[in-house]
Amino acid sequence: SEIRKELPDLSSAIEEYARNINKMIDIAQEKSVRLIFMTQPTMWKPRMPEKLDTLLWLGGIGDFQKESGKVYYSSEALEKGMKKYNDTLINICQVRQMECIDLSSILKKDTTVFFDDAHFNESGARKVSRILSNYILSQGRKSNEKLFDVVL
Repeated sequence: SEIRKELPDLSSAIEEYARNINKMIDIAQEKSVRLIFMTQPTMWKPRMPEKLDTLLWLGGIGDFQKESGKVYYSSEALEKGMKKYNDTLINICQVRQMECIDLSSILKKDTTVFFDDAHFNESGARKVSRILSNYILSQGRKSNEKLFDVVL
């Protein structure tokens, strides 16, 4: 299959993503609900080792999961695209003074975290739960936050 090294223009998709994040924040603030955002980590990176590259299956164009021979984007291109989304989230959180954990800068891009491009394996899920629980415990409860029972 052809591998493309550049993604199409993501401007309109990023704008829609930003609108959705801001709307979520507005609704949460109206309801006094605490939001903790997390960036989306992935295994994508430049010069992927073949051992990891064979685990990737996202990034195809069209109905790539059902039809063979479809065009795919390189892991480097996909990483750049995800960085745009993550940077957008981080920026919005800074401007709106929202909590955000940058998982993409914390977690390794390997099979200790992922079983494919972006889905956590058990070890990765445990790491995320530890990061989130440690964050919540270190930050404490916010004064206007509604309390919910959470079963972990």
